[in-house]
Amino acid sequence: MAYDLEGLAIFYGKQPNTGYLIASSQGNFTYAIFDRMPPNNYIGSFELADSAGIDGVQETDGLDVLNHNLGPDFPHGIFIAQDGFNYHGDSLKAQNFKLVKWQDIARAFEPALSVE
Repeated sequence: MAYDLEGLAIFYGKQPNTGYLIASSQGNFTYAIFDRMPPNNYIGSFELADSAGIDGVQETDGLDVLNHNLGPDFPHGIFIAQDGFNYHGDSLKAQNFKLVKWQDIARAFEPALSVE
């Protein structure tokens, strides 16, 4: 974790105290995941990098996560991050939000995170 811990969100598991606490780290543009089950171990970090013509996410002030079926685009939930610097090519645009399928983030970890 780097300075300016800004956004926090809770991924609620199906059982009490299960799931994850997700925190944005503005200093290095990453997101840290902690287990909600005591002793609340650090699981790992990820970033939302440039891909498919969409810029990555920098300086997140807020985020949220939801693990419900939101239809065909987000069948296992969604991770939403505010993007402090939104670029289109070399042009800086208004800040926006990036929407990511939760299962894409979950599969990036070994073992994979829960999508329940």
